[in-house]
Amino acid sequence: MEQMVTTESFADRMKNYCELRDSNSIYALALNNIESRFPQLKLFYEELGSERIRALGYKEKELKNEVNIRHLNNWLTEEMCRCFPIGDRLYSREDIKEIMEAVFTKAGIKKIGKITELEELYKVKMQLVKATVSVGVRKNRYKVVGHLV
Repeated sequence: MEQMVTTESFADRMKNYCELRDSNSIYALALNNIESRFPQLKLFYEELGSERIRALGYKEKELKNEVNIRHLNNWLTEEMCRCFPIGDRLYSREDIKEIMEAVFTKAGIKKIGKITELEELYKVKMQLVKATVSVGVRKNRYKVVGHLV
């Protein structure tokens, strides 16, 4: 254990930490010692799990990127749900794209808003409805009917 703490690279430490955590072994004292010296190992393990950590090659930069992406996606989902509340308001396709692009801009992302992404990525359930916009003119509009979070 002492060798693990002092001489191994981050990737080796992360790999050994995952193996210890996954083994449910009697090394609770060793885990506590490692976690006190390297708290981010525990944070990565609890956030990503050993399978995802293994898939990312135990590399610190990759793990940090994955955590940042997850946090950004969670924030985007919360913002989209806030910007598109459940109710009777009807949105045109242009309205939806404009609102989504404003959220992306706020996050520092240059991206075009797509209605299909609302449900697939951001868990906002939209329903297509025909709405009368003027005498004799009906157009497609969208209504928020739920949040799938």
